[in-house]
Amino acid sequence: MSYNMNDYIQVDERILLALQKFPEMVLQFEFKGVLEHNPDFIWGIAYLYRTPDDPRPAIGTAAELAVGKTNFTRNSEIMNLETSAWGRACAAAGIGLQKGIATLQEVEQAKARSAQPEVDAWGIPVEPVQMTRPVNPIGMEMTEKQYALIKSLFNYSFSAMNDYVDEFKTINGIPADKKLDKIGASKLIEELKAKGYIAGKKPNNPDPESSWN
Repeated sequence: MSYNMNDYIQVDERILLALQKFPEMVLQFEFKGVLEHNPDFIWGIAYLYRTPDDPRPAIGTAAELAVGKTNFTRNSEIMNLETSAWGRACAAAGIGLQKGIATLQEVEQAKARSAQPEVDAWGIPVEPVQMTRPVNPIGMEMTEKQYALIKSLFNYSFSAMNDYVDEFKTINGIPADKKLDKIGASKLIEELKAKGYIAGKKPNNPDPESSWN
């Protein structure tokens, strides 16, 4: 789908227009958390009070990806969500509708989401299959050798390994549902060795297999 960005108004323009019409206007935002039917998204509600005692403020809702996919949205997801909701609340008050309800920021974010490549279970972009040439089989996934070494460093205690890896992901900003790639596995191995972890021999009755391998 193509977008003509000139057909949309920016949120800040819509807010300035609202202030001109409602000089005592107050904008508020309420973060509502994760969407119940789609945990990949967060959502919130904005309220535009035309006056401090406005009994029925204009309301706007918006939803955004919980984890931004571009350099413009990553690590500022809630701020982008708030901005979109503000624009919608202004629209509900009848502000800046000459170019439609959606704002320029909303359209740009929707366009960025639709342009994101499909990713595999490791979080690596999946290249489309080209029928005219073979697909490059080289990937960045953790190697079997790396995984075997990590297991041995934990002496095949998978419960201890899972707990450590969960914390490692949190500290290093790796989503909990993403498996470690080759680089992440190397960093984990270096960290474990620096802390004095020593590879051990596989016991006869190790813990049940890990869920993140």
